Amino acid sequence: MQICIPAPMDVEDKYKNSAENNGDSSFPYWTRLWPSSIALARYIRAHYDEFPGKTVLEIGAGLGLPSFIVSSYASSVKVTDHIPEAITWLNENIKRLGLANIKAENLDWTAPLKEKADIILLSDVSYDPDSFEPLSLMIDKYLDQGSKVIVALPERILSGQFYNLIKLDIVDSTTYAIEDKRVVVASLER
Repeated sequence: MQICIPAPMDVEDKYKNSAENNGDSSFPYWTRLWPSSIALARYIRAHYDEFPGKTVLEIGAGLGLPSFIVSSYASSVKVTDHIPEAITWLNENIKRLGLANIKAENLDWTAPLKEKADIILLSDVSYDPDSFEPLSLMIDKYLDQGSKVIVALPERILSGQFYNLIKLDIVDSTTYAIEDKRVVVASLER
């Protein structure tokens, strides 16, 4: 499976121009295929038998590699990000790959979520300590309603802080080495 990835220079130039014109200096992190995303995709392939007949929701997907992989097994997949340009790329890849059971939508994990799914996927979401509380509250909500949450965390200091918030619900974990980085993929259930 090959997904389209934006040309870094094209996207970087667009974001630099946006920053100069309206003061928004956020870098387009969604344009990179991060080691955590690759690790989560490998986990899905290794645990493919967990997904048949399930509804899957990926939150903060960026390029959405895990969603594209899980779409081969799950009954339906919703791949989400809060950045409109990411949704455009996700939809382009869905169309290009001819996937019928996957849908891309704009979703902000800091807002109250009404989405339901059997399995929630999160990849490299532990990069900003200000987001840890809303993330852990969101994870608690999904676990309380019976969803399984699968989180891919790169081993870095900030990820360790987030890991401590979720560790009581971890039922299984696997460590992957991707691009000389260690990534823990943890399954959470209640």
